[in-house]
Parts: sequence; C-alpha cells; structure tokens
Amino acid sequence: MTLDPRRLPETCKYLASLPDGIGSFPACKVRDVAVDAYARDFSALAGEPGLPAPVADLLGGRPQEAWLPETAFQVAHLVVRELGFPDDASFCEWIFRTNAELFDRPILRGLMRLLSPTLIVIGAGKRWGTFHQGSELVAGRVSRSDDRHQTVAYLRYPPGLFAPIFLTGLEQAFLAALAASRAKDPRVELRALGPLGAEYHVSWRS
Repeated sequence: MTLDPRRLPETCKYLASLPDGIGSFPACKVRDVAVDAYARDFSALAGEPGLPAPVADLLGGRPQEAWLPETAFQVAHLVVRELGFPDDASFCEWIFRTNAELFDRPILRGLMRLLSPTLIVIGAGKRWGTFHQGSELVAGRVSRSDDRHQTVAYLRYPPGLFAPIFLTGLEQAFLAALAASRAKDPRVELRALGPLGAEYHVSWRS
C-alpha cells in the first residue's frame, strides 16, 4: 500500500525525491525529544494508509531508538502539515508553540533564561547538534545597526534532506529560542534557500 498523492501531495513528492527512499541519508538523525509534540498532538495520523513504518512509529509515539531517521521526521512533518492544518500560517503557529514548550522544559529552561540573545545565537550551532546529526547550523558574528542586533545563520545539509516547508518553519523555531532568552522584538527571515544550505537573517531590538 502506498500513500494517497491526492491527500498528501507534498509528502509523496518528498518521498519520491529521496535517492534510497525512507532509508536515505542514514547519517542524518533527529533526537526523539524534538519530535515528541508530533506524537502527542497527531498520534491519530500514525494510522494513515501507506506510511513507512519509521514514520508510523514516530507519529504513534513508538520510537525504536533515541536518535531517529531525519527522513522519517521530515515525512511526519509533511503529513502533519497536510492533514493536520488548513494552511501554513496555523502550522507555523503550532511550530512556534511546540518549540517554546521544548525550551521551557526543566532541562533547558534555566539555561535559556540565563543567556542573553547574543549568547543564544553564539551557541546556536551546539544547540542544533543536541537535536540533529548530519547537518550543521553556523551563526555569524553579531553586529549592531541602529537599535537592532543582527546576524546571519547558515544551515548546511546534504542535498534533498530537508523539505522546504521544514526549512521555512525553522523561522518559528529560531524565534522561539530568542523569545526564551527574552529578546525584544525578535525577527527571523529565511532569505536564501539552496540545495546545500539555507540562510536565515536574525535580529532583535536592543
């Protein structure tokens, strides 16, 4: 049984683009804690006919290991968007909320609130590595223009690993991290997207 492309066109498109199916990019992993909200809020979607087993396990809250295939997460992300939300705006609101909840967990709450927005940016690469393997986030030097601090962050990854809607949604994840550090008027914008990387412009008010 395969997924219905009428119900899940973007999901099917992503799966068809993978060089070796759901087993592509075996070195690219995501930490189970980063996907908890998907199973918590959308476990019913685990029964969607045709889902690859690792995706059904992820959505059903049955992860087999602490580190899960990044491709399975990408498919779950697309399934949740296409079946769980009427539009991108409401999906992005959910992404922000779930990331804010993640950063409010006891293991991270104290750290996030103690660090300034600048230190949050400086440590972004290490924090990304806490949740992802096989891709890299690098933040540039923080500068100041008028009343705003600003920097550019670069996400590097194997070509075809991340679905475009996931990369767009990272704006909300990065905003949630800045909000957790009590940054004033934080802004994050995906300004460049290519096969090997994405460029995010980040700023907040002094």
